[in-house]
Amino acid sequence: MYEAIILQLFFSSCLLLFSYRRLLRYLQFFQQEDYDGGRFLDWLLNKHLYDKRGTLICLFTIATCFLLGSYGLLLGALALIYLRTNEEDPRYSGKVRLNMTVRARGIFRLAFFSVCFTEAITLFLLEEPRNLPWYSILWVQFLPLYLITAKLLLWPMEKKRQAKYTLEAKQILYDVSPYIIGITGSYGKTSTKLALAEVLQTTLGPTFWPQKGINADMGIVREIREKMLEGQKYAVIEMGAYYRGSIARLCKLTPPQAAIITAVGFCHLERFGSKDQLFQAKAELARALPEHGLLICNGDDPGAREIAKRFPTHRTRLYGFSSPEYDCKILNFSYKDTSMQFQLEWRGRRFQGQTQILGKASLSNLAAAFLMAVELGADPQFVLAAISALEPVDNRLKLSRSGEQRYLNDAYNSNPAGFSQALDLLKDLPAERRVLMTPGMIELGEWQFEENHRAAQKAAQVCDLALIVGSTNAQALIDGLIEGGMPEEHIITCKTREEAFAAFRSLQEKGDLLLIENDLNDLYESNLKL
Repeated sequence: MYEAIILQLFFSSCLLLFSYRRLLRYLQFFQQEDYDGGRFLDWLLNKHLYDKRGTLICLFTIATCFLLGSYGLLLGALALIYLRTNEEDPRYSGKVRLNMTVRARGIFRLAFFSVCFTEAITLFLLEEPRNLPWYSILWVQFLPLYLITAKLLLWPMEKKRQAKYTLEAKQILYDVSPYIIGITGSYGKTSTKLALAEVLQTTLGPTFWPQKGINADMGIVREIREKMLEGQKYAVIEMGAYYRGSIARLCKLTPPQAAIITAVGFCHLERFGSKDQLFQAKAELARALPEHGLLICNGDDPGAREIAKRFPTHRTRLYGFSSPEYDCKILNFSYKDTSMQFQLEWRGRRFQGQTQILGKASLSNLAAAFLMAVELGADPQFVLAAISALEPVDNRLKLSRSGEQRYLNDAYNSNPAGFSQALDLLKDLPAERRVLMTPGMIELGEWQFEENHRAAQKAAQVCDLALIVGSTNAQALIDGLIEGGMPEEHIITCKTREEAFAAFRSLQEKGDLLLIENDLNDLYESNLKL
């Protein structure tokens, strides 16, 4: 009898070791879904990520217990140790590694404690040791639910902690009292933020801005608490819309006195459900401006132009390429080596500029930054000098070289307009062969297949070779490329980005130019097997 109890405890301990590592794996993807339980479960179901390996070991243990009695638990325990040893640690692996923040640690600890508690109760009530593997199957399959439940149980504490940090950030903002400029848009907002912040810092005075693509409330709160300094005259805040009301919430945290709307497009459409909901979400920034606030909108984008029309202030301005009525007009541009020359017209004067940041979309973002800076009082020539010194942002239409090979890296994210403009730039740049590597675009709702298909049709007119990454949009991209005229043998499908790079290296020729358009995280690209 004591042997059976010892074997039970040994098998349970090995199961806990396995569950510990497997919970971390699930937490990696839960975190990438912003701890949204519904989206996380949908992802699990769509990917059919039911635990198979752990379940097979439990079934193996049941079979061996039938043959060997309680000693079958020993074989099952050893199999679990082997599986756990070969399980990846998501803190050190994956395209987007698990970040063990305070919130992540809290969710993980409570979830793992719940697993331990459940297992302990089961062991206490269990009368027949050989039945333990049957219950183990349930524990293994329900691990994602432990994480979701832990998140829900901890939410009141998390909400209280967020409220405390938010109050601290608001007090810092009140004490520093910078002129706040909000920037939103379906695309272009991060690039515009970074350009404007550097320009203001150079031409008008000390400026605060959250780094990289931080655009959600708690990320901005953290940046303010840790990095805002006394004497900073301006604050440039990127505002992401993840649901209706999210920008309005950010505007309460950082009340804008000026705003830039770069575009209202298809990005994250599946989160909103309809184009109107997405439009209303982006318009929340314009609504939050005071009557005398400065509203700058992309006149070339129908959605941004409509926001300017519906929510005008005394100082509403438009910029873009297509209309002589714009307050800032982009007249022409040309490429020279790894830079771009352009002309802007503002208040009847023409200004010549140069930038290392390539692409028509990038020039639109720079025009937004130029218009905001000069409307706030900066000297136009100083602004253009600051723009000429800007470095290209990693993974956003950045032209780089490795040996004799050139890469046009636009991997940060993708949307229909950005994909099209990246292809236009690829066409304009000199190359012997033009190659596309892409997993396509995501979060476009019911238009996802159609938009990827349309982008692929255009790509077929520009590219000589295409590398399709992953399965998420593979069919839409392949169909579009073939219908656009690309020979089927010039289309290569790859499971991962690493496999696509390996395929490209095996096929590359001197003079190739590779466009890397978008890079999906593990949720969409990973060949995860559990």
